[in-house]
Amino acid sequence: MYGFFSIAQFAKSIGVQAKPNLFDYLIEAGLLNKVNNKYLLTPKGENYGAYRYKEDGNWWVVWDKDLLYPVAKKLLEQTTDNDNQLYKSTYDYAQEFGIDVQTINYYLSSLGLLTKDRELGLTLKGKGYGAIKPKGKGKSDIAWNTAALAPLIEPLRNKFHESVNPASFLSTTKYGNIVGVDAKTCLFDFLQDQGLLEKIEGSYTLTKKGEVFGDYFHKDNGESWVVWYKPLLDILVLPIKEKLLGDMEFGLFHMTHINNLKNILANGLYSHSQMTDYFDISNL
Repeated sequence: MYGFFSIAQFAKSIGVQAKPNLFDYLIEAGLLNKVNNKYLLTPKGENYGAYRYKEDGNWWVVWDKDLLYPVAKKLLEQTTDNDNQLYKSTYDYAQEFGIDVQTINYYLSSLGLLTKDRELGLTLKGKGYGAIKPKGKGKSDIAWNTAALAPLIEPLRNKFHESVNPASFLSTTKYGNIVGVDAKTCLFDFLQDQGLLEKIEGSYTLTKKGEVFGDYFHKDNGESWVVWYKPLLDILVLPIKEKLLGDMEFGLFHMTHINNLKNILANGLYSHSQMTDYFDISNL
C-alpha cells in the first residue's frame, strides 16, 4: 500500500499533533469512529483510507495522503495561525544556512514540493510541508513547517557547512554501487532526467540545480569529476528506488544448512566472505 500513511505519519508530515488534535478532527469530520478504544473508518472515511493488516491479525487505519490533505487543511491553517513560531520562510532558511534563496528553491523543486511555474507555489505534496501566507500588497510567501521539513532540509544545511565530511561525497559510480543502482544503465540517465547533470562533449557536468546536490573532486594533475553529497542525493533517489522495488512482484529465497539458522537469527545474514564458522552447502 505505497503512498498510504498512518495517522501518526500523516500528522508528522503536516506538522500537527496526532493525539488528540488530528484524531479528534477526523472524528468531527465524520471520517473516523472510536469503538471499544479502536478507531474505525466510517463509510465516508473509506473514501480516504483503508486498513493495513499484519500477519498476527493486528490492523490499523492508514490514509491516502493526497486525498486526506484537503480535508485536514483547515486543521493545518488553525495550527499555522496559533503557532507561527513553528514556521519559517525560504528567506529565513537561506539566511540561517548562509546560501541564496534560489539554491533552496532548486532543492525543494527537485523534491516535488514547489511548482515550476513562473511564480513559485506549493505542489500538492508541498502542501504537506508548508502553507501560502499573505505578505500584504497582494503578495504572498511560503511558510514552511519546521517540524515537517526538518528531515529534508537538515542535509542541505550540512552540505554547505564548513565542517562537512569529504567522505560524504561520492562519485556517481560509487554512489550507484552503494545504493544498488547501476550507474551506466540507470543512474546517469536518472540524474540527467532530474536536471542535475548534463553531458557536454562526452563529459558530465553539474547543472545549477545539480550544484545543490553535488560538487567536483579535483586532482593535482587538473583532472576533475562530479561527486555527490550522499545524504542529500539519498532523499531524491531512495524513495524512487523503494517504489520501483515495491512495484515488482518477486521474492528472494535463501538456502542454508539448518545448523546456520541459530547464528542467522541472532546476527542477521552475511556473505561467506564475512563468516568463518558456518556450514557451506553451496557446492552440494
